[in-house]
Amino acid sequence: MSMFSKGNHILLLIGSLALWGCSELGSTVVIGDQSSVDDPTEVVDPSEVSDPTDNSDASDSSEPASVDEPASVTCQLHVQPDGSGDGVSWETAAQFRDAIEWLSQALVSQACSTAEIWMKAGIYAPGTEPEDSFVLVSGLTIYGGFTGNESTVSQRNVSQNTTTLSGLLEDGSRAYHVLFADAQDGGEIRLDGLTVQSGGAVGSERESFGGGLYAKDSRVRLVDVSFISNEALLQGGGVYIQGGVLSIERGRFVSNMAGSDGGGIALVDASLMVTGLEMISNAADRGGGLASGSASEVRLENTEWFTQAARLGGAVFDVGSANFILSQAKFESNQASEQGASIY
Repeated sequence: MSMFSKGNHILLLIGSLALWGCSELGSTVVIGDQSSVDDPTEVVDPSEVSDPTDNSDASDSSEPASVDEPASVTCQLHVQPDGSGDGVSWETAAQFRDAIEWLSQALVSQACSTAEIWMKAGIYAPGTEPEDSFVLVSGLTIYGGFTGNESTVSQRNVSQNTTTLSGLLEDGSRAYHVLFADAQDGGEIRLDGLTVQSGGAVGSERESFGGGLYAKDSRVRLVDVSFISNEALLQGGGVYIQGGVLSIERGRFVSNMAGSDGGGIALVDASLMVTGLEMISNAADRGGGLASGSASEVRLENTEWFTQAARLGGAVFDVGSANFILSQAKFESNQASEQGASIY
């Protein structure tokens, strides 16, 4: 593998294949260790993290806690698709929308320092109108993959107990955003063990971005989350991130599409940290899998990109990001009608 400069770009050469501006179809590219891509132009602007389940004790101090220091309180609710209870137990499981509303109020009022929702397997819709979304707040963790009798998170089986957040509404229309977060940077939002599908951001202005997840100026962590068959008229068929930070662990994006940038993910003026990602058959005009613009940092580790399609950057399109690091990546059968089947 060799590198040389072309204008303001760093070209990565693997064998005889140049990743920048490559328009070969059906090629396979495997990148080991670490490679970097650096710098400029512009994308449209529309308008590790510690595991919370880690209970290790870090309090070795002999100093007693201040009596004025509030105790840390984690609130937890259980939900199921036909729930109608208060959510305190599986037997009295609540509606998902109700649980989000109750815990959001508790977090904002600081009655809870963090909050968890445990979701029984099934399909959940955000409402009855395209404007309806599951609205996320800082400090909220949502776990899917339960059968409805577990007492610990470790007892769930995510692969067998599919928990789907669906944008498909009763009348056949779609929610503009299945999930929505705005200015939630005071604490991390964690989504874990979920499938997000059938979002349709096909409206105007903001409602043409982020069919599966729209997040602006927020901190979002995705663990074992799949985005399937979501769409955006402009950017971010699966996920649209403007500002803030997006972290992904073992993510999967399948058959998402965007009319402009980022069929799977569109990233604008934000940071993206990935450890484990599978991109399959996503499509856009630029960046079938991922389109990033003016990002402060993009770090992709252990990723696979299969059969993405775009005009520029079949799998990945980047423009103007300050720091772009790609390691342990495999590119196979991605297509670009003009340039960059793998990366532009």
